[in-house]
Amino acid sequence: MKCYDCEEVFENESSKGILEQMYPHYMKEHAEIITNASEEEKSAWMEKFNADFDAAPEM
Repeated sequence: MKCYDCEEVFENESSKGILEQMYPHYMKEHAEIITNASEEEKSAWMEKFNADFDAAPEM
């Protein structure tokens, strides 16, 4: 899956694995997005992530 805020790509068989890769990336490259997001924005991000992961082709 591609980062929603840059061109970085992450690959893993599980959504948890992708999130474990994305979190450090977001904290390093996009910290302002995480630290300034409301709970509603975080929930919306997770909903989009889960839908995109479910729709992604299998590895």
